[in-house]
Amino acid sequence: MFRRLSICSALITLGFISTITGCSNGFGATPALQSVVTRNQSKPLALGSWTTKADMPTARMDFGCDEINGIVYAAGGETGFSQVNTLEAYDTATNSWTTKAPMPTPRSYLAAAAVNGTLYAIGGLGSTGFLNTVEAYDPATDTWSTKASMSTKRAELAVAAVNGMIYALGGDGVGTVEAYDPTTNAWTPKAPMPKFRWRPAAGVVNGSLYLVGGSYHGALNTVEVYDPTSNTWTTKQPMPTKRSGLAAVGLGNRLYAMGGERLPNIYSRVDVYNPTTDRWIEKAHMPTARYGLCAAVANGSIYAIGGWDGTWLHTVEAFTP
Repeated sequence: MFRRLSICSALITLGFISTITGCSNGFGATPALQSVVTRNQSKPLALGSWTTKADMPTARMDFGCDEINGIVYAAGGETGFSQVNTLEAYDTATNSWTTKAPMPTPRSYLAAAAVNGTLYAIGGLGSTGFLNTVEAYDPATDTWSTKASMSTKRAELAVAAVNGMIYALGGDGVGTVEAYDPTTNAWTPKAPMPKFRWRPAAGVVNGSLYLVGGSYHGALNTVEVYDPTSNTWTTKQPMPTKRSGLAAVGLGNRLYAMGGERLPNIYSRVDVYNPTTDRWIEKAHMPTARYGLCAAVANGSIYAIGGWDGTWLHTVEAFTP
């Protein structure tokens, strides 16, 4: 079985392909199915180290995740070409997984962020098409609640939390940026990102939001930084490798970008951005090349979870800088 290369085939099954803009541009002229997928073979540098952890119970890709109190929560996603509402929690201290209350809405291509001990699952693709759905999970009670919807229905977006606010960025060919305030349960439009795209990744370093990679007429290495205080964007040094479907996190004063694809390549590489020097360097590669993965930081380590490498993955690998 081979992985279809964009969200478009899922939309075809739902009957939306004629009405959704951006589908024909997601991966250019690449056919809907890829018969041969090669791996990036560049030599990793011996900087940092990766270890394999306990597998996620449900193999999946394009799900949302974040960390709360040393626990990484993985919500939704796709497995077997179906959207799921599965929520599983990984305890980084015991290297073990437990199953939690499922999300109310099964969906893939969503994103998630944690604020003040609550996990927010945002947007995605459901049985009726693109979603603006926002659902919040409370680990203390193992319950979900529905929150104010985004103004824009979208999947393949990126989200990140900065100073108690959640920012939803891009997705499906749009440059829309909206900010969610959990205290008021309201969304506010913000300055659009300079280059609209889908399947980018976002991370936060020193109070600034970094948006990297993604796809528009092919994979991108674009790096743009959003300042929440001034509501402005600036463009930075591009990544060494064009890729979409990657994961990104901020750790310390660096941004880590890992995995992703620019077909026929699926990447294991990890690149690290230094905001002070505006430079990228290559770190030790992940053991498993993949895209559609999710990443979270817990206790000074980065956890790269799930994804796709020709099949749905339950792989968990941890990086120590």
